[in-house]
Amino acid sequence: MQSFPIPGSRARMRFHDLPGDDPVHVYLPGLACASSADFPETTRHPGAAGFRAILVDLLGAGFSDRPEWFSYSLEDHAETVAALLDGLGVRDCVLVGHSMGGSIAVLLAGSRPDLVAQLILAEPNLGPVRGMLSPYIVDLDEDEFVRTGHAALLGKLDEVAEQDVAAANFAALVRVCSPLALHRSSRSLARVREPGLRARLDGLPMPRAVLIGELSGYRHGGFAAHGIMTVTVAGAGHAMNEEQPAAFAAAIGVARRTTTLVERGR
Repeated sequence: MQSFPIPGSRARMRFHDLPGDDPVHVYLPGLACASSADFPETTRHPGAAGFRAILVDLLGAGFSDRPEWFSYSLEDHAETVAALLDGLGVRDCVLVGHSMGGSIAVLLAGSRPDLVAQLILAEPNLGPVRGMLSPYIVDLDEDEFVRTGHAALLGKLDEVAEQDVAAANFAALVRVCSPLALHRSSRSLARVREPGLRARLDGLPMPRAVLIGELSGYRHGGFAAHGIMTVTVAGAGHAMNEEQPAAFAAAIGVARRTTTLVERGR
């Protein structure tokens, strides 16, 4: 694992930089999650294997630092990832974002299109929707969540985890995630933006694809009208990278190859 000093601070963001061919694949995880836990197996399967892979632990989660001064907004997460890619000299990457990581990826691609050649989003959060975790996070103020809400959320997740491996893994990640970071990022996800993330995604210039778990019930649609490819990940729900890592990697490969061909054909 490597670390990157956030410019102008003592905080460090940590990441894996796995060797391989171009184009570089950069992975951004969901809320409270960490690429160091979520994506290593993905990089072993056909479709994603063989490419240089940068697995980012966002500030506040995984092995990265948890500075209290950081906003943990989607926009500021996108800026720190851009700084990392600038520091590594990475350009024209395949940016893979899951859930909240997909939201961050949209903002990063919009602000720094020089960094992103292709955008692959796994069930991204594209609007301020009320999620299953809202009663335990965004319905509480920051101090209350830090004092008691984080522990209550873990208790609820531990109940579900007894019957669900993916939930157990998520609970483990929430346990090590900064409560402050979790609350601030959740509030940022719930914030109304103008233009919204969906409108920004629709207007991006680079090839784009959205991966959807066959069993998830993901609600967004109408992507084809904006030139955005969709790929179904068979046998998977929202946590497709954990539930069906081989199918998830294969879908990344399909999206990367197909969107490139479509772009070249224009």
